[in-house]
Amino acid sequence: MRFTYNPRVIKQLGTELITSDSVALTELIKNSYDAKASQVNIFFLDDIKNICEKDLVVPIHERIIAEISKIGGNLILIEDNGIGMDEYRLQKGFFEIGSDIKETEQRQANGADLTVILGNKGIGRLSAQRLSPILFVETTAEQCDLIKLVKVNWVELEKDANAEAQNWDIEKSSKKTYTRLWLLGLPDQPLNFSKFFHKVEEQSKDLFGTPYGPKLHYYKTNEDVLSKLNFLYSPFEVENNPISLKIKYNSTRIKTDFNKDNLTIAESLHKFKIQKSKTGELILSVELDIRPWFIQRIHHSQVGDGLFQDYKKDPSFYRQLQHKYRERYNTSLKDIILISSYLEKRIKRESSKISSDDLEKQVATNISSIEQVSPIEGEIYSFKRDRRMLELAYNSAKDNGYISNESQLHDIKAFLEAYNGVKLYRNGFRIANLGDKSSDWLKLQQKRTTGQQFYRFELGNALGYVKINDPKQEYISETSSREDITDRPNKKTLSDLLDYIFNECFYYLTRNAVGITKDILDEEGLIPRNQSQDIERESNSAKELLVAAEKNLSAFSEAFKIIRENKDLDSEIKINTVKNLLDSVDGLAQTLGGSLQNSFKALRSADTILTIAHQEKKRIEVETYNNYKLMANGLVTEVITHELHSLIQNDHSVDYEEKINLVKKYLFEQNNPTLYKDNLFPVKQHLEQVSHKMSELQQFYNFLEKTFVYSGKTDDFEQQNLKSFLVLFEERNKIRLDKYKIDIDITEADQIFSIPRGAFMHMFYNLFDNSIYWIGERQSKAIYDKSFQHPDKDKITIRVKDGNSLQYFDSGIGVLDKYQYTLFQPLVSGKENGRGMGMYIVRKFLESFDAKIELLNDRNKYGNRYIFEVTFNSNVE
Repeated sequence: MRFTYNPRVIKQLGTELITSDSVALTELIKNSYDAKASQVNIFFLDDIKNICEKDLVVPIHERIIAEISKIGGNLILIEDNGIGMDEYRLQKGFFEIGSDIKETEQRQANGADLTVILGNKGIGRLSAQRLSPILFVETTAEQCDLIKLVKVNWVELEKDANAEAQNWDIEKSSKKTYTRLWLLGLPDQPLNFSKFFHKVEEQSKDLFGTPYGPKLHYYKTNEDVLSKLNFLYSPFEVENNPISLKIKYNSTRIKTDFNKDNLTIAESLHKFKIQKSKTGELILSVELDIRPWFIQRIHHSQVGDGLFQDYKKDPSFYRQLQHKYRERYNTSLKDIILISSYLEKRIKRESSKISSDDLEKQVATNISSIEQVSPIEGEIYSFKRDRRMLELAYNSAKDNGYISNESQLHDIKAFLEAYNGVKLYRNGFRIANLGDKSSDWLKLQQKRTTGQQFYRFELGNALGYVKINDPKQEYISETSSREDITDRPNKKTLSDLLDYIFNECFYYLTRNAVGITKDILDEEGLIPRNQSQDIERESNSAKELLVAAEKNLSAFSEAFKIIRENKDLDSEIKINTVKNLLDSVDGLAQTLGGSLQNSFKALRSADTILTIAHQEKKRIEVETYNNYKLMANGLVTEVITHELHSLIQNDHSVDYEEKINLVKKYLFEQNNPTLYKDNLFPVKQHLEQVSHKMSELQQFYNFLEKTFVYSGKTDDFEQQNLKSFLVLFEERNKIRLDKYKIDIDITEADQIFSIPRGAFMHMFYNLFDNSIYWIGERQSKAIYDKSFQHPDKDKITIRVKDGNSLQYFDSGIGVLDKYQYTLFQPLVSGKENGRGMGMYIVRKFLESFDAKIELLNDRNKYGNRYIFEVTFNSNVE
């Protein structure tokens, strides 16, 4: 038995597998790239007579014009100046379905030819039937003396498997090599050019989409076609597109340029690269570049519309601010990750019970898959399309020298509509249709439903690329439909890695950038805050004004009473009385006027305070998301505390010791001590351990009870000795401290602080937890890296600095540079599977009673900051 093929398969491959006309057009242009062409022309012609000869790569032979003219319909002409085809390549490469001639020729070059092959499936040219019922192929190669012209009638080929395409040999008048594809419509079946471009009658548009000037008449490429053509070769590459593409409708040029200047007003640029380090390890480096208008936008969002006019600065100020804090930004907006470490965590997460040997094998396999397509790199530009934010970005970019007078910036909305998304490239050439509007292959939009969405990418306002190194398509290749990449081991490894980069690494970098910017703006006094003394001052001022106004009004009332009594002015006495009163009224009027003026000032000041309060309310609402997590922590702790109490209360209801002794006595009477030794005795030991633990839980519950069970007030302060507390706290953590052989140094901690009940508990629980973890990490590293060895015993030190503050540090690694400026922000954690809420909770809790915690600039032997200083407000009133 053997397979036979119905000629209908040609139609199915060409019109059904290729999903759109824009994809079909792109497939034909790919052949021009593979033919090493430097020029490709696409002409949409109502009639062959409309061809402009000066635009052609070579003149058209009269014989060919005559054959084409016989058809009589409109047409699309695609021509290139590539190497062309001789008769063998025409038959084997063009007319053989599923041909592998391109791959064969590359293999025969023995590695000398590393040119990227775009069309290697041998079916791309069948897409021509999707575009027209008749195809003429015209071509000649360097070694040929003739031009080969072949006519393909797709309908005839579909009906008859033995049908042959009519062909002509035509004398060659030029030594140039080329290929032309004539896609012909029929008089009763014309080609529909509107699938590719449309006529526009509109004014020019500036960057903001605002029309200006006289109406223009021109032809515009449809968005889908524009995206496919401009991204066939990466516009992000340093080297220019190897092919010059010209598109015309009759004699009119249709523009298809990708306006790279528009990228200059992106507010941020995320970048990554995967490559081998100098030591041979595969590493991932990620980075976020922010522009000054990013800082200005955050400032606007924090201050609000009402106050921004008063608080905003010149664009150059934000650039200077970024420069001033460049170390802070650079430290927190860059990271380097070992690919092996990332893989270990990912594989363990997917299979928690995996053995060490299997884990090692899977890591090695995955690293090999990544190395096969390395180096890998990518960038993603993020914009804000809102008119006000766009104006802000443009003005800042112009004032700060990001754009020049020669820069050609056009309608950013249309630019993003046409080009948004992250495209995948192989050595500069596009793979599949990944990154188009309908293809959220990196799950960017899907991930906006998790975490805090304002740290994630807005798919419609972002564009970029990912580039792999696989010139021969050995590891990553597109499906025949061009909608995805084929399922190979490399696909899953690459997809998982890119998901980690775009939806975890970049997420945290954005969060860091926003958090640091907010902190800087706050520290610089650029975010107004409501102060209780401001409100009190305005309140007192208003009271004083009211008292003065009441006195003035009373004086006015008395004066007018006397004037009414002397209004006749019929005597010298009355006249003098009224005159004297008018003099006093004039003084009262001036005083009242001053009071009114002060009242207006007070009202304006009060209005400003209310505006600040309103904006602060908005900031509080934004922070509510983080605080709900804080409350969740409290709820969990409270539930645990109550459950402990329940266990403790119920534990004494049964005397297990007595019952076990009765069974023991019975077994010995039955002369069966073995049953007791092998079965009952282990149960007794276990119950004794449980009983001991329950006793410990009783003490622990008593410790937690004051903090979590009973409600308290914000002014519920108490005098607490730091050293006494730490003695008890050390005892509570004895098992964990002993495990890592950690001592607690509290020799300088003998000080009484006036603090809310439970404050030390909240604070030191998180600090101790972090210390134990990072000392353990340092001990693990010291096994293979002597630089992490610690000559003395590990310890945690708590010392009093003065009557209002204490310092805390340990012999661990310290705070890594990348976390030193984001440590107190929510969801920031250096621990594997850490929640990232501990230090945020500590800071917020301390701020609730006007205390604070900060990381000092002192550095330990590992070059990391490591001393925390906690300051309490001595004025407890």
